[in-house]
Amino acid sequence: MSRKQEQLLITVMGIWQIIDGMLTIIYYGIFQRGNGMLGLSPAVYPNGYMMVITGFGTLLITLGIINLLLSRRYIKDDQVYWKIGFFLLFESVLSFIVLDLISAVLGLTAAILLMAKNKALKVN
Repeated sequence: MSRKQEQLLITVMGIWQIIDGMLTIIYYGIFQRGNGMLGLSPAVYPNGYMMVITGFGTLLITLGIINLLLSRRYIKDDQVYWKIGFFLLFESVLSFIVLDLISAVLGLTAAILLMAKNKALKVN
């Protein structure tokens, strides 16, 4: 059974998470709204906020790279993947909690497709 749909959804999710992480670090970590060039000026945060912002951005980039590796190297046709399906469900719930709705929808859709095809492969 072909796994192209799941691979495509997980690849798009990984690319989105990398872009989202970079935007988080660059926009929220380095700049904030102000009177500088393009309405941006360097951000001045109290101690600890910068670590949280860059940590969250780095987490998103790391999850994006993991998703790209999963879709390219580990998801093959005609094999059953339960752990990857549960990982995608867990990642979708976390994305929903932080209101990253694009990642939540992509991950949930990919997980449901992956697990449904797992069930079909297991029956045959």
